[in-house]
Amino acid sequence: MAAGDGAAAVTSAKSLLAASLVAVLQTLERQLDEYRRRINAAFAEHPDHDIFGSLPGAGEKLAPRLLSGLGAVREVYPDADALSCQAGASPVAYQSGRVNQARIRWACDVALRHTVHLWADQSRKQSAWAAAYYRRKREQGHGHASALRCLGKRWLKILWRLWQDRQTYDEARHQQNQRKHGSWVSGLLGSQNHPGLRVNNFYEKALSNTENISARRSPTGTGVVVGVCRPGALRTAPPYLSHQASLLLPRNETFCWRVRASSGPARQCPARPQDRFRALVPAR
Repeated sequence: MAAGDGAAAVTSAKSLLAASLVAVLQTLERQLDEYRRRINAAFAEHPDHDIFGSLPGAGEKLAPRLLSGLGAVREVYPDADALSCQAGASPVAYQSGRVNQARIRWACDVALRHTVHLWADQSRKQSAWAAAYYRRKREQGHGHASALRCLGKRWLKILWRLWQDRQTYDEARHQQNQRKHGSWVSGLLGSQNHPGLRVNNFYEKALSNTENISARRSPTGTGVVVGVCRPGALRTAPPYLSHQASLLLPRNETFCWRVRASSGPARQCPARPQDRFRALVPAR
């Protein structure tokens, strides 16, 4: 048999196989479309549809998966931590000798963990605070997956509360509550106007109730506290701040105050840009 005849025979046999596989894939596609249609119909009729449908980034595919993962019996998860553990968002402490680490939780609902991972990733595109929170975790040294688990855990706390109260998610209301309760996450959005600055979580929360003052971190990551107030205004350091720290001003700011001790006085920075900030005391 000539070489050409052999090639023709192989082509004929493989073309039949390819046509058979295409027919199988077309059948599978129709079946998947039918599944999707029925899932959307069941989700639309569910009493918790509006709750899960309002979540940023969930969409028509992830919202039903989240609903099926949580179920309808709210007593199954008495608090948000129980839900986070079930979804694999809460880490597991590991200690051996001097080693004390936190590891990913493998004993969980794997399907729900994957759904929360995808949801957290998509939420960054629709929620400003979620995107800022993810960037903060990456700046702190977390990898992509670890940062999404941290964000997913925060979303699960929100979802659990909405689920228990049967309320829909409102981005503006959530950010208002963050500012009201002095959450350091709300400071992440405010720090976006100062590229390169990192928010110091402890001081942002501690200073949240102090008038006209915000706390930020130096771009070098040395833990220096920045407190900015109105030009000419002086404030007294809050009594609950015991760490000694100096401050680092952005170039477009003129005045600041310094926390020297638990009850130390506030100081006014020099007016000259080159003298605004000198000796820095690293945070302990």
